[in-house]
Amino acid sequence: MPLTRKKGAGTPRSNKDSANNSPTRSPTGGSPMSSPGRGSDASPRKKGNGLMRGIKSQLGGPVDRKRRTAFSVARDGEEEVEGEGEGEVDSWDGSDSDESVDPNQHRLKPWFLGTCKYIVFIVTFTFIQIGLRPTADMRQFTSLWDLAIGESLSQVVFIDNLWTFLNGPVVSLVSSDYFQDIEAYWPGDENAYIYGNRRMGQIRIRQVRVKGASCQPTQTRFIQQDSSLPPVCYPQYSLDSDEGLSLVWKNTTYTRSQTATALRDLPCDEQGCLQTDPVTGNLTKVCCTDLRHFNYIRDKDLNESTVPFLASRYYWGGGYVVDLVNETQARRDLHDLRYHQDWIDLKTRAVFVDFSFYNANLDLFVVARLVVELLPSGKCLINKTFRVIQLNRYSLDTNAGTVLLACQLIMSVMLMWYTVDLLMLMYADIKACRWRIFKGLKLHFSTFWNAFDFIILLLFYVVCGITGLNELEAGSLLENLDSIDSSSLQTLGFWATQERNMLGVLALVVWLKIFRYVTITVRLERLFMSLARATPDLITYLFLFALWMYAFSVAGILMFGNELDEFADAGMAILTCNRVMFGEFDFDGLYRANRVLGWMWLFGFSWTAIIILLNFFVAILCEVYAQVMEEYEGEDHVSIMDSILNKAVKLLGLRNSAKQVAALEEKFTALEQDEGGVVSKVMLQEFLAKEGAFEIFDTTEVTEVMARFDKSGDGRLQPEEMKEIREVIKLKKKELEDKITAAEQEQEEGPR
Repeated sequence: MPLTRKKGAGTPRSNKDSANNSPTRSPTGGSPMSSPGRGSDASPRKKGNGLMRGIKSQLGGPVDRKRRTAFSVARDGEEEVEGEGEGEVDSWDGSDSDESVDPNQHRLKPWFLGTCKYIVFIVTFTFIQIGLRPTADMRQFTSLWDLAIGESLSQVVFIDNLWTFLNGPVVSLVSSDYFQDIEAYWPGDENAYIYGNRRMGQIRIRQVRVKGASCQPTQTRFIQQDSSLPPVCYPQYSLDSDEGLSLVWKNTTYTRSQTATALRDLPCDEQGCLQTDPVTGNLTKVCCTDLRHFNYIRDKDLNESTVPFLASRYYWGGGYVVDLVNETQARRDLHDLRYHQDWIDLKTRAVFVDFSFYNANLDLFVVARLVVELLPSGKCLINKTFRVIQLNRYSLDTNAGTVLLACQLIMSVMLMWYTVDLLMLMYADIKACRWRIFKGLKLHFSTFWNAFDFIILLLFYVVCGITGLNELEAGSLLENLDSIDSSSLQTLGFWATQERNMLGVLALVVWLKIFRYVTITVRLERLFMSLARATPDLITYLFLFALWMYAFSVAGILMFGNELDEFADAGMAILTCNRVMFGEFDFDGLYRANRVLGWMWLFGFSWTAIIILLNFFVAILCEVYAQVMEEYEGEDHVSIMDSILNKAVKLLGLRNSAKQVAALEEKFTALEQDEGGVVSKVMLQEFLAKEGAFEIFDTTEVTEVMARFDKSGDGRLQPEEMKEIREVIKLKKKELEDKITAAEQEQEEGPR
């Protein structure tokens, strides 16, 4: 039997959407997800037996039910009641009459082609991003440097820890390792290596400083009482307070926190710089302005990224720079910077440590940036970033590069295909609106999936633009290998990270679009219709919930902000409230921060947000889903999956019926031979009843068969009369074969 859904006896529902005078849109142009078949109660069928019951049980086809025509509805709008037994009668082969129409017939072909195309698209995209990306190698390469130096950075809390970090783990990056000690590298190779990874360029230490500013009123009073106190204070970093950005065009030099006079304006003897002689090891007095690390260098001169870096503040790419080349030079320079030159002082707000290495075995570069922020409070905040870069992704010298390039070409073709499809749909909607562009675009984007497709294509082209720029930059670096260092790789690493971030967002929306094609069953249609109808109420609910969460976040900042990092600012407080909703909270910390209000805040937020508001969310979904279920109960619904299965079952049923009719033909021949060419009425009745073949002659009684074929009227079928019966069977067999051929051609051409 064809697949149908539960039917009700009520009056058919009116379709409100039929009153909409909007231009008709193509099924591929974002038609509604659900288009269930609608009808009234099914008509009773005449029951067959034996062969014909087997045929009927396997034949597919559209849903068998009473049709409503113009004559079945009274003028006053009331539905006429049809008498019992007036339903349609199946034909001899179990197929439906010509009036039977599959309600999904216009949707099958667009759905089938769209699904196949999108499966190829999403599989190719996922294979490129997951299957061809050396994710495991990248992670292992990153974890190496995190273990080698990243964990040591976490111990930096005060300025003393910073100098210990620079003289320890940082210097180890330019020191000899195990393989160098046993001469495991290539003879004559003067490059520095760490565990088989070649260092690209130098280890760069860069500091960012602020200008002096007027002090707060309290400090001003202290200064009035004690003239020996410094008359200036040093605020939190901002681009306006950057010491170098203010006078960048004047070759700015270092200004110490103890004086307001720049070093370039002081005599050499008063600048206070000593330097260790690399040959004798003796200290000699030098001019600080003659040393590179006391002169501000712009971001363009450093080949640094002009994109501000974010740890807790934004920092520009310029600063005062020290480059470490080897262990001896590094230890000597760092010793002088700390004890003889006072390079880091109260005006220092951030210290950056940049380095990069290349692994020949993996063909990967790693560029690292370690940041230590010296806050005005005296505490240090740390941030570490390790970015892995693959400069030669599309190399034709490797199988992986060739496959990646081929897959990218396939993706490009499919991207253009989707773009053309979208433009054609937009053109059709504009044309339907009589070339009124704004109205046509409004019509087009009024469908959710059309807008979703536009967002996907927009993200794809943004990613393509970023990828193209990255490949151009990588190509220029590969042409001049000597230019590859931490500075040149920082910019490329930043944009490579943005490319991966955009690909992550793109992967999310691309996989979410799969829901457009999986709503092929009534259950899924009900689910997505419920979500769509609940969206307005959910938006209102989320607004209320956001206000409630923000209110508790502000209260948490005021109550616990001074004691707990989780409530240090609005962003952290909102994240903390979100974690509390999922049962992750520090009750002991809240209790220590405020013994009275700590537990009250926790229980108040838990009871109101978790128990009450979240249950409102569930109640909204349940109510809408119940309404949708009620609407679906009184109607026949034929989903796309039902239509596909009906077509497949119909073909199988026709083939099975053809085999049984062929067998029936052989049995008729055997019966005729057994009876000597003459078959009596009794023998014919026993045979037709046993084989269930009455309906093949459009009857249910043997008397009607005899009346049709017994020309002589003697109650027996003579050889000439049996020959006529065999001709009827052959005709039925040919009709089945023709239907099978038509069904097979339909399968080959694809669903319609």
